[in-house]
Amino acid sequence: MAGIAIPNLKTYYLGTIRDGEVTGADWAGGVNLGGSNAPGIGVNTGDINPKESDWPYVEVDPGNSQALGEDAGPILVEQGADLNDQVAFVQATGAVAPDADIIVGVANKTGKTMALGDWAWGLKAQA
Repeated sequence: MAGIAIPNLKTYYLGTIRDGEVTGADWAGGVNLGGSNAPGIGVNTGDINPKESDWPYVEVDPGNSQALGEDAGPILVEQGADLNDQVAFVQATGAVAPDADIIVGVANKTGKTMALGDWAWGLKAQA
């Protein structure tokens, strides 16, 4: 029997640099989520050990993006009603079951068990 396919979670980035231009506008809602800039190209939350040619195996915690002229901010993940999780690319220090922490505070959302030394984009709850 084939394994269960885990969909890659959608990433997005919402900048706030335009808040001062039109103070009554909703820059975080509407189509801004789907059309946000720099949504984390190369972030793949559904797989363990993405091709190193696609993403070098170097820890990225947290994963950030930014709009031109703005400070860096978190790349977020859309998963149901909870839109506050951030991404981090980290290496497992032992076996990691699905939904368990790869490192402290960064959860394995691949749907597969990771082995010692595996790399994955995990989800990190924002404070």
